[in-house]
Amino acid sequence: MDKPLKTYKQLCEQDGNERPYNVIMRKYGDPGKGADGRGKPYTNEQLANLFDCSNETIKRDIRSSYSKLAILFFGVNGTDNG
Repeated sequence: MDKPLKTYKQLCEQDGNERPYNVIMRKYGDPGKGADGRGKPYTNEQLANLFDCSNETIKRDIRSSYSKLAILFFGVNGTDNG
């Protein structure tokens, strides 16, 4: 699990925008911490405040990350719904 996440982080760094990686890691990467320090995950609104952007930007980051991470975890064929 670490290798695809590490690769995704590197892709984000190369794009010059690490926010999508950081959003995913804060939302799903460390459920033990969470926004409240007790394991409750960050909400999109909390992430938007944290990264000083809109809720829509967070949603877009998450959707984009899902697509890229699916390829990294399962390969191109693993994303085919047909």
